[in-house]
Amino acid sequence: MLLQREYRTRCGVIHYWIRKEKGAKVTLVFLPGLTADHHLFDKQIAYFEGKYSVFVWDAPETVNRLIEEHVIRCETEIAPENKEEKS
Repeated sequence: MLLQREYRTRCGVIHYWIRKEKGAKVTLVFLPGLTADHHLFDKQIAYFEGKYSVFVWDAPETVNRLIEEHVIRCETEIAPENKEEKS
């Protein structure tokens, strides 16, 4: 079972999940990209259950928000002639 924790920073809250396996000498660290979250590794985490300790995190919300704002800004800045080509 993964235990949810959080770590507060000036860039936002980092949510992370850990599972410590008794006797495990190795901890697997899963780091999803900034546009994904910890669920990206659900199958891998399930596969390694009982074998390895696990750490997985989500980037702070402010980072994800900045990425979304950048993508939206880039999409709205496409030149009119390029918009017509995409249609």
